[in-house]
Amino acid sequence: DKNEMIAALRRKHPAYFLTEGKIMVDPGKQPGPATAWHLKGKVDRSGTPVSSEPGAIVSSPIPPSRISSAFRPIFLAAVVVVEREAGVGLTTTQLGDYAAMRAFSGADPAKLRKSQTPTILTVLDADPSALVPVTLTRWDLAYLRALYSGQENHYGPRQRTAMANRVASEIERDEEKSR
Repeated sequence: DKNEMIAALRRKHPAYFLTEGKIMVDPGKQPGPATAWHLKGKVDRSGTPVSSEPGAIVSSPIPPSRISSAFRPIFLAAVVVVEREAGVGLTTTQLGDYAAMRAFSGADPAKLRKSQTPTILTVLDADPSALVPVTLTRWDLAYLRALYSGQENHYGPRQRTAMANRVASEIERDEEKSR
């Protein structure tokens, strides 16, 4: 049971539920048989950890820029909880790839439902008679490559544009290879 597992984790490891600003998250409110969340920190452009405490004064020897931020969030850890019943009929590869996409990307399957994106993130919510991916799809791999290859200090709009272009070119390249 997802909620029982979250409660057990909260009792044993309360730090798993703290945001950068030391605010408790409640991942149990996510609908569906799975939930995931990330533990994040913050570093400056040189990679030095900085305080995320509310009201903390942080300075950097690096001059400000309109193109890139002086500080950036970093991924410290991820927690993925999947109810046992949701995995019935799935392979360990499908479950592992689903968990990997949730952990490494933070992608929310609920936001992808309407888009018809071909992704492993559909395996838990798919109709039992539906065809689901047997592993990570081209889109999944392209998305992960784009996510981790970008300029980490650039602001969100610039990063999103670069990622969208990279995903499109990766998928196009893969399609050309398969012809």
